[in-house]
Amino acid sequence: MTTIAWDEEIIAWDSLITMGDEKYVHHNTQKVVSHKGRVFALCGDAGLLKKTLIPWWEKGHKADAAPDGYWDMAVIGTDGVFLYSSGNPGAEVSTPNVFAMGSGSMAARAALMCGKEPAGAVNVATMLDKSTGGPVNWLRLSDHVKKPVIRKPKRRGARK
Repeated sequence: MTTIAWDEEIIAWDSLITMGDEKYVHHNTQKVVSHKGRVFALCGDAGLLKKTLIPWWEKGHKADAAPDGYWDMAVIGTDGVFLYSSGNPGAEVSTPNVFAMGSGSMAARAALMCGKEPAGAVNVATMLDKSTGGPVNWLRLSDHVKKPVIRKPKRRGARK
């Protein structure tokens, strides 16, 4: 699977791809994608994120239209962090702002709780989880998640 960890500033993920008994490291795994002011993160079936899961989410993420396969997806935006899963695709679960998901999530969450930053937490998971590995990638969330636009109300002139 994989390990993805985040806090309020950084999201980090490993670069190991597992397909059956085959494992390889790829620098552009597409496990985390910035799209239209949100960050989408995927654990599970590689390749589903851009072509399948993001369009499904944009169309309202209805359970009856959920993509096949085994996947967990996090969507990070200004309104919070929400998880979606192939095991219960109709559910939208809010997560804490500091969290980890994937096969190495327990190791990464423990590392986060002990004060590690997300990249360090994923690195700990690479040492403990057989399905997490390779170099750790990361990005700064504030560079990819749009801040809410605050519009000032129009002032109306006094009635005469």
